[in-house]
Amino acid sequence: MPTYFAFHLLSRLFESNYYLSYYYILNTRITYTIITQQSMGGLPMGKINDLIVLGMLSGLLAGIPGKLLNLAEYHFRLTDMTYTQHASTLFLSKDESNRWAGKLVGSMTNTMGLFLVGITTSSLLVRTGRDFGPLKGIGVAYMYGLLLEGVFPRMGMVAKPRKPLSYPLALIDHTILGSLCGLLASKLGSDSLFSS
Repeated sequence: MPTYFAFHLLSRLFESNYYLSYYYILNTRITYTIITQQSMGGLPMGKINDLIVLGMLSGLLAGIPGKLLNLAEYHFRLTDMTYTQHASTLFLSKDESNRWAGKLVGSMTNTMGLFLVGITTSSLLVRTGRDFGPLKGIGVAYMYGLLLEGVFPRMGMVAKPRKPLSYPLALIDHTILGSLCGLLASKLGSDSLFSS
């Protein structure tokens, strides 16, 4: 029943796009399963021992509030593109990014970006220690945001947002992403990762 409700809620958010809603549900289900197994001791050692898996999971989880916040900003017309649409313009034109295939490409590209932020943050924490984890995560997320919102649009690789409010809102979203990513990576990672 909760999956049915979430599916229809997300399909409303994504303009009745059932494929994209299913992708988000599947993504969330996998994350929920991993967390449930972690908390119940179903996975070995109770904490994540692999740096890449730790980064992917922490990046994916940390990106959920930012995605929801961005959807709300787009709904209230504060920004002219969602992160999914913005990410899809890396491969497709802006017109193609509004179709269901473009939204799927954008969602997968955005997820890969979250994986990149998570893996980079986890690697940084493993090399420099867990102290100030959220602050280190914010630094990584700001560099990611600088590439996405500044360098790539300037080079013409992705579409440039037209509304000036898009940039400060993206800064807020990336602050949330980075702080959560640093916090999650330091909490979910095994002590053996950070011992050296």
